[in-house]
Amino acid sequence: MKDIGALLNIIENIKHAQKIAICGHIKTDADSLGSTSALYYALLKMNKIVDIFCDDIPSFNYNFIGTSEILNKNQKNKYDLFIVIDTATADRLGIYTKLIYKSAVIINIDHHSGNAKFGNINYIDSDVSSAGEIIFELIKLLGVEIDAKIATAIYAAISGDTGCFTFDNTKPETYYVAGDLLKLGANMKIVNFYLFKRNTKNRLKLISKMYNSFMYFENDKIIIIPVFFKDLEETGCSVYDTHTIVSHGLSIDSAEISVMITEEKPNKYTVSLRSKDKADSNKIAMHFGGGGHAKAAGFNISGDYNTIFNQILTECKNELEFIKF
Repeated sequence: MKDIGALLNIIENIKHAQKIAICGHIKTDADSLGSTSALYYALLKMNKIVDIFCDDIPSFNYNFIGTSEILNKNQKNKYDLFIVIDTATADRLGIYTKLIYKSAVIINIDHHSGNAKFGNINYIDSDVSSAGEIIFELIKLLGVEIDAKIATAIYAAISGDTGCFTFDNTKPETYYVAGDLLKLGANMKIVNFYLFKRNTKNRLKLISKMYNSFMYFENDKIIIIPVFFKDLEETGCSVYDTHTIVSHGLSIDSAEISVMITEEKPNKYTVSLRSKDKADSNKIAMHFGGGGHAKAAGFNISGDYNTIFNQILTECKNELEFIKF
């Protein structure tokens, strides 16, 4: 839901600030990188001193946004504004969490309904598909000309969070925004290739290995995909190469919930959830301290693998029981 007062307050603060920092969440994605980068480019056009941060090393697939040239290059002791985008809680800024509290004003822009509203100014609109949609509106209201670079970054943000406009968060307004971005020069071809089509030989080896490891429960309604560190090592892949594999589980016609459990370090796991129809991925993730959206969510968890596996499976079964297929 739009909070016009908060949006106007953000605009006024940006206009009067000189030194501005922008940051997105750890375990970054297209929405976070596209939205933060687009605003970074826009503020440079306003002759602001801008630094952009991300406590992560983004995948090569995001380089078309220009992140490798701009991320984490400078850091000042204090900023007039610290703008946080697409981040539900401050701790998801990673090493940059402490930096926000050294800034005069914290602006928090997000589309997650569970946002903790940790900013001095909070603009949360859970009715839009992505943070990218909010940033598009903000840049227009700032009066900045949206060139092809900015348009492509925002298009990537929206396309990433909607699964190339296939998820339930895709609404008629989403298509209108996407159409406007294409008119402004957004490069749809490069976004589609790098976000959804590009593969390497090693990644295809990993995908093949994962297909053979699919585990089926509850009459094939629950699919669990374990990815161990040794799988990544054997195929020459990184955690980023697992991106989108969890969605493959939903291609099975009977599947309602797909879960990927990825071992990043010994006893440390990243869990991604996807669901279709009535099942709620966010509800399952929140049980483990995570979150996201109804059809796409995730969380981090530490402990014994078998214990974690059984806990996740139990929650998935509970969700199926709740919606009574």
